Amino acid sequence: MEREQVKRAKRRLGSRHWVLAAILLGLLAGGVLAWVFRDYLRSPEALYHEAQGARPERAAVLYERLAEKLPQIEEYARLWAAEATMPDLEALRTLQAIVAFRPQSPAAYQAHVALARHYASTEATEAEDAYRAALALHDTVALRLELARYLEEQGDNEGAYAEHLHVLGEQPDAFTGMRRTGQDPLAVAEDLNAATYYSDALETLRWNDDLAAMPLRARALSGLGRYEEAKVAYQIWLEEMPDDVAAQLGLAQVLVQLGHLDEALSLYQAVDTPDSRLAQAGLLEEEDRDTLIVCAGTRGEPSIEDTVCGGMLLDGLRAAGTPEIEEAVSLWNLHKNSLAGMMKEVSAHGRSLAALGFEEDIEFAARVNVCDILPVLEGGSIVRKQ
Repeated sequence: MEREQVKRAKRRLGSRHWVLAAILLGLLAGGVLAWVFRDYLRSPEALYHEAQGARPERAAVLYERLAEKLPQIEEYARLWAAEATMPDLEALRTLQAIVAFRPQSPAAYQAHVALARHYASTEATEAEDAYRAALALHDTVALRLELARYLEEQGDNEGAYAEHLHVLGEQPDAFTGMRRTGQDPLAVAEDLNAATYYSDALETLRWNDDLAAMPLRARALSGLGRYEEAKVAYQIWLEEMPDDVAAQLGLAQVLVQLGHLDEALSLYQAVDTPDSRLAQAGLLEEEDRDTLIVCAGTRGEPSIEDTVCGGMLLDGLRAAGTPEIEEAVSLWNLHKNSLAGMMKEVSAHGRSLAALGFEEDIEFAARVNVCDILPVLEGGSIVRKQ
């Protein structure tokens, strides 16, 4: 009896061992399967985050799984996998294929950047073209500076200078690259002045004794508000180059800032360019002098065409304050889009001219802002200023 009980106990124990072994075997198989297919069970976010820090071969596998989970980003997954495995030849071909597939896409931009950096690292001549292709899709300061560094490393200082100048407005310290790669300090100073980097322009010219640096130095000094020094610099230059119109205008502007308005006005009048005329008008406006507009009329009576012309001038001067001014400006605004019609139909003198067959003359006289000649009374005679 006892012997039977022992046998049964052994059989039960053996059964339990088999069950336990089966469970352990199942768990082991499940673990192996879970390990083999682990990437298929993970979220896209988990796959992406691991891929960012994984070894190239592992990253390529993770990006492949990511593309399977999210087909809409397959193009980017291929891009990331290629970037991770560069400079593998197949990765290089993948980047080129991405560019060819959708040349204007954001993925193509990133592919161009990856190719540019690869070419630059191997000193391949295709690097500059790849950089410029990327910039054509998305122009960034960082990428232009990267291109500038590459060009400088290749000995192309002129090209590097152009890239630093391009980003100067957005990257203030780009002037250091300009000064480092610029071949001509005068050209560098001129570009810095144009970008209103006056202190840097002065620094560039500090040890330059070339007389041609004088107007550049004067402009920088003026931009910094150092008007007395700027005045001296302009005068030194103009002693050697008295016909330099730009320097004359610069000196006139400095004289205005110093309060020497009469000297500035005389200089503007001597130069007589469109810019100087505008400056003269500004000075006269600032001096608050009276401007008399005479509407001569016809046979002692007012003429509407004279009043409309006066209104045009008053409107340009933004004049206001009296009923006469307001009436003239109102008439101008009423007829300014059909001056010839006003002269033929409303003006008594114009109707007379039209009846005599002078309609073409009226059309000619009704044109606005087509001549740069102004009649001026000088010494009792009317002369023309052109």
